[in-house]
Amino acid sequence: MDFLDVYQHDPDQLPLDQFKHAREKEAYFFTLEEIKNSQGEGPVRTTPTGYWKAYREDVPIYHDKDQIIGFKNKLLFYRGNDPNGTQTDWKMTEYVCSPSLIATTSATTVESYVVCKVRQKMRVEEDEPLSEEEYGFIEGNT
Repeated sequence: MDFLDVYQHDPDQLPLDQFKHAREKEAYFFTLEEIKNSQGEGPVRTTPTGYWKAYREDVPIYHDKDQIIGFKNKLLFYRGNDPNGTQTDWKMTEYVCSPSLIATTSATTVESYVVCKVRQKMRVEEDEPLSEEEYGFIEGNT
């Protein structure tokens, strides 16, 4: 998995075809976590021609259904300027490690990074019921 500042690129400019271990039109990247805006509200996730907007935030990820090991945020990409952009078929999931699992000596470094899964929703896909992964359970640890 490569490091790439996904917020410096529009999703259709990301090298999705270079990631060998994902579905078609999907890739994973390490990126720096965006800081909150000047009003102290949500992170700034703007790109050259649009922005990522969260629709589910801080969904816990569990190990053995009782220990929170991280969180995920689900975002949609909009073309244009917030709040008047046009929704596209691009989705992102940010995965963040739980601060309680990070040693204090490495916390500032690890807390600065997130793993982003970026994918283009295929036109024929329908919204499906949430899977255990969507609810935050890790496969094999239930």
